Amino acid sequence: MSFFWSESDDAESMAPKQSEPLQEVKSVFSGQVDYSFISSVLDTGVSSNEVKSLLDLTTEYFNVLNKSSKGDWFAFKTDIDTNNQTIVRAFYYRQSDEEFFVYRGYDNNIYDKDGFQFNSLKSLQMPFKNHYRISSSFSLKRRHPVTHRLAPHYGTDYATPVGTQVLAIASGKVIRTRYDHFAGNYITIEHGNGIVSRYMHLLKTKVKRGDFVNVGDVIALSGNTGRTTGPHLHVELIYNGVPIDFAKTQRQYGDVKPLLTAQSLDAVDTFEALKSELETTHPMSLTRR
Repeated sequence: MSFFWSESDDAESMAPKQSEPLQEVKSVFSGQVDYSFISSVLDTGVSSNEVKSLLDLTTEYFNVLNKSSKGDWFAFKTDIDTNNQTIVRAFYYRQSDEEFFVYRGYDNNIYDKDGFQFNSLKSLQMPFKNHYRISSSFSLKRRHPVTHRLAPHYGTDYATPVGTQVLAIASGKVIRTRYDHFAGNYITIEHGNGIVSRYMHLLKTKVKRGDFVNVGDVIALSGNTGRTTGPHLHVELIYNGVPIDFAKTQRQYGDVKPLLTAQSLDAVDTFEALKSELETTHPMSLTRR
């Protein structure tokens, strides 16, 4: 039996074959809320598992099912996790008067649009829009202005006029709204990561127990209820069960910039990318309702 070898045939068989072009996998989606947020997200082409991932990412910080309205806009980015499962990496939401963004880092921490870890002491905001002087500071040995006895003062008092809008210092869940003889009308919010805030002597509360609030939401009007010597807002900050000085925290972190870690930078870049995607794909999203 004879064998014949052809150089040209061998060269052809050994030559690298040109691979088929890879199909691009879409990872950024955007749209507008119609009658249902869930159905509007599904209309972008993602699966129900990816919708669940989106809700798992956002619910603790922004209850989109309760806050969404017809005409709102959204954009989100999907990715593959370490278990080779598709997850929602980041979510951006725009309403007529506010926007929300959350990013799931590869380190499993959650970040905001500025690259801060979500609801950390560094990310807390002031509870009002304007500046008001501190009328009484946090102190473990303050002489009470009514009883004249030495007693801890676990909050910071701001000299706000009656009716001043009180804002949530971070996103979270309202766990208490009630009246107390000493605290007057007050609200307690649980923010996660061991952070709890409390707002006292309110004229009127605008949230109820079980509500989810976003940072900057109006939760009450300041007042002069309970045992006071005049109108003011008393703000308490509890961290891991221990009262800490809210005003000192603001002085310490108020102008801080996030550390330039890969995660914080990616969070900031992703925020800008999703915002740009929404405005490019849906120019009408720039129009306020």
